[in-house]
Amino acid sequence: MRLPCVRVSAKDVEEVLEFLKSRGAYVRNCKVKKLSDGSVAIPVKEDLDMSLIKELPAVLVSESCYEDFVCGTLGLSFKDLLTGLIPEGVLRRIPSSYDVIGDIAVINIPEDLLEYGRLIGEAISRVSRNVRAVYAGSYVSGEYRVRELKHVFGDPVSKTVHKEYGLRISVDVLRTYYNPSLAEEHRRIAELVNDGELVADLFCGVGPFSLHIASLRNATSYAVDFNPDAIKCLIESIGME
Repeated sequence: MRLPCVRVSAKDVEEVLEFLKSRGAYVRNCKVKKLSDGSVAIPVKEDLDMSLIKELPAVLVSESCYEDFVCGTLGLSFKDLLTGLIPEGVLRRIPSSYDVIGDIAVINIPEDLLEYGRLIGEAISRVSRNVRAVYAGSYVSGEYRVRELKHVFGDPVSKTVHKEYGLRISVDVLRTYYNPSLAEEHRRIAELVNDGELVADLFCGVGPFSLHIASLRNATSYAVDFNPDAIKCLIESIGME
């Protein structure tokens, strides 16, 4: 994770570390980094009070630098990782949860917070290790009921395959609607269907209800949606089963 830092000589690391920790300026769970010139970079918080620099019990090689650090995430939420990297007022406005669809994460954040998108996305990817792309944006809108999303971190891909009760569901997060939190509801409704019944799955989206019904019952489901990309994804999902 790329973080601001201070550089000190190797002999001063322990003393400077203790000082920074006592002032709450050290980024927890991140390791110091030895540099090619023999000095050591110590990760510090983005909003570090520069007056602390004058109090440091050592002579600095450099007062400011940016380096990539190895940081642990065990037991931490993505918001824990953001503490000290973005203002507390901003952090409070960021939701604690996000959707993971296949290997893509989607988080709803206000448009005025998108400037922090890269940091948010990187933190999410470190907590959810299977995530390779992070999108941020608004809630569902428009006639196709899709989210207005902005890619903020990782690979710029929008297509993925999400697994739900063993079913593989093709999803394009930019062009189709899918809500992974409804997995149990998809299954519950499918279990209410009896063999031989006809089901009209209106506004089906990428077709999770119809896919569940087809996997459980000898029934016929008519999946209908105004969004051609949603139907395309449903056809791809059928081809995978």
